[in-house]
Amino acid sequence: MKKKIRITFLLDKKNIWFRSYFSLNEIKNFKKYKFDVKDDVTKIKNTDIIITIGYCKKIPQSFLKKFKIFLIHESDLPKDRGFSPVTYQILRGKKKIPITFLTLEREIDTGSIILKDFFHTQDTDLVDDIRLKQSLARIKLIKKFLKIYPNIKLKKQIGKVTYNTYRGKKGSLININKSILSQFNILRTSDNHLYPSYFYFKNKKFIIKIFKEQL
Repeated sequence: MKKKIRITFLLDKKNIWFRSYFSLNEIKNFKKYKFDVKDDVTKIKNTDIIITIGYCKKIPQSFLKKFKIFLIHESDLPKDRGFSPVTYQILRGKKKIPITFLTLEREIDTGSIILKDFFHTQDTDLVDDIRLKQSLARIKLIKKFLKIYPNIKLKKQIGKVTYNTYRGKKGSLININKSILSQFNILRTSDNHLYPSYFYFKNKKFIIKIFKEQL
């Protein structure tokens, strides 16, 4: 019997929302693989491939030498390397969001491209709507990779390099002197629980949470 290829999906505890959309049942039909999910790279002992999804911690150099490691990044690399690529693109008014499957290298988001696709957002999508579309695009790309591996072709990144910095909670700050419309993209990409929008008035902090009316 042919030995199965072991794949570990590496998710981040602080960025775990994808877990609610992703189940190993999604890929159970790929019989040549054996799957596992971890939330800490140091917990990975026996695997052939690591696929990181939203993992923000640094991968030890020893792992780069020991395992084949891939990642998914939602941008048209080399544009929008770094943090929160989907949010930054939506803040710039983009609706068609690229998603890339690439090799993980020592420098952030510099690996060779294997697969690329897109997903579309609407002006009325809130963060949960965006995450659902992002998750479905990730799962679709994972399935494409599983179908073709190990017959993959690597393509170097070409073009102007841009980097996104860490937004943090300050990225959800609303200016009360500007219109809601001009800041709606900030409101709709803010997480109501982890980093809700907020503003200051008379030295007091006020929290804004946004929901769609359920008809």
